[in-house]
Amino acid sequence: GDLLYATLTKFGFTHGKYGATAEDGLKLLNCRITNAVRCVPPENKPTGEEIKTCNKFLIRELKGMQNLKVILTLGGIAHAAILSALDKKKSDYKFSHNGEFKLNKHLQLVSSYHCSRYNTKTGRLTQEMFEAIFEGIKRKLQTHGFNLFPEEASIVHVASHVFSDLAVYQLAAYPLQLLLQVLQFL
Repeated sequence: GDLLYATLTKFGFTHGKYGATAEDGLKLLNCRITNAVRCVPPENKPTGEEIKTCNKFLIRELKGMQNLKVILTLGGIAHAAILSALDKKKSDYKFSHNGEFKLNKHLQLVSSYHCSRYNTKTGRLTQEMFEAIFEGIKRKLQTHGFNLFPEEASIVHVASHVFSDLAVYQLAAYPLQLLLQVLQFL
């Protein structure tokens, strides 16, 4: 969760200090975290059936975010889960790091490699690469008149392997990184 929360803080989506505990006092600003897959699968690899079963919760969550503007997915699983939840054809939205897709007139999808320890230790995802994703999202939101400061009503959503106000969906296997798997901006 270190890279995720440091990046969220740098871009104004948190208040307080991240301490990797529920009692650390960190508050998400204009942001929410949720899971694309709600269970902790064996070997941290959800099956298609587990993803499909949990998708109904993701669909319900997305329907509740009326002002959602951008979704950031962290990893291919979150990316695919969001597309399924939105009834989009996966072949039209191929996952890639810093991939950008217009889902409809009001909603954009941005994808990133997951900010897992494995991906950061191997260099597949660097801090600079991850921050570039947020810089692009910030520009998109500001272009559409959203101010990312807490006193304003900007909305972002992050999701795991999928960010309201800012929401992130992530595999439950990454409990400290719920915002990283998918990032959606409302």
